[in-house]
Amino acid sequence: MKSITAAVILVLLVLAASLSLYRLDEAQQAIIVQFGEPIGDVIDEPGLQFKLPWQEVRFFDKRL
Repeated sequence: MKSITAAVILVLLVLAASLSLYRLDEAQQAIIVQFGEPIGDVIDEPGLQFKLPWQEVRFFDKRL
């Protein structure tokens, strides 16, 4: 019973992490949008980034 509970908790944590993390390439910039409105400044640091699960990330190419 404990192993089933631990497995369910692990699956929920992995699901929450997959909805909250995104990767930004060095040739991209992004902005986080919440309910259609931009939140914060443009993100241009490459690497693993965090957002809330109900927010959306819009990517733009910065090599222009």
